[in-house]
Amino acid sequence: MLHDDWQTYLAAQADKPSQATPGPGQVVGLQTWAALRFSGPDARTFLQGYLTSDTADLTPDRLVPTAICNLKGRVVVNGWCCAHGANDVRLLVHRSMVPRLAGFLKPYLMFAKTEMVDESANLLIIGVQPAATETSGLLLGEQRRIILCDQMDTARQAWQQHAPIDEAAWQAGLVEEGLPLITEATAEIFLPQMLGLDAAGAVSFTKGCYLGQEIVARAQHRGAVKRRLRSLTWEGDRQLEPGEEITDSTGRSVGIVVNATNDSGRGFCLAVMQSDDAEGFQQGDTDLRSVS
Repeated sequence: MLHDDWQTYLAAQADKPSQATPGPGQVVGLQTWAALRFSGPDARTFLQGYLTSDTADLTPDRLVPTAICNLKGRVVVNGWCCAHGANDVRLLVHRSMVPRLAGFLKPYLMFAKTEMVDESANLLIIGVQPAATETSGLLLGEQRRIILCDQMDTARQAWQQHAPIDEAAWQAGLVEEGLPLITEATAEIFLPQMLGLDAAGAVSFTKGCYLGQEIVARAQHRGAVKRRLRSLTWEGDRQLEPGEEITDSTGRSVGIVVNATNDSGRGFCLAVMQSDDAEGFQQGDTDLRSVS
């Protein structure tokens, strides 16, 4: 019902001039994101054994980058989390990952006093940038805030105070800043270091054991990670998709697309690459080059 009311509101706004003067910031509705809530007396303790970040560091006002790995240390899902009350934790992920994560954690949740609930149907996930233009909401990095709205009035207020942008523009900003987000097409393929999650502060190497921790720590300390996240760009209207293969000039596979956007004929993508070459990449018949 909340989402239906919101779409009705947006349609009405599109048909009439705005009565408000928006501030310098931008606002976006994040339809492709999902908000999960882990609740119960041992929710934080439970997640300490699965998140790559340290749940002891969670606060109710800031989103912390994190990931959940499988036994082989491959990232099942990544996103951002925060404290919610004394024991509960909220986790924001790509919407396509909710069924996989629910299935992945189900055997472990059966023996824990913790419940995972998808709150997305009852929340509007609103993004605001830059962060300085909005005093409420959860800080995401230094440039953005996320407002989780369970009432229309809160969402309307944010929408009227800022200039609306589409979700593709928001995602383009994440891609250009090198912030990846795992989707169904790229789940359980990469170590956290391959996605740059260690550099982003999503991996704690002091918190103790979590699922896949031994593999992740060994790769870190032995310097065994040969594939790394890189930014690539191209000209043209082609939209690359997560999971697509990138090749070099000889046709050899050298990378996989993680996230991609295209704005007015200029594309950007984040890809996990095993080649140090600066040029000579393709995806199909599209020529790619490194972002300097």
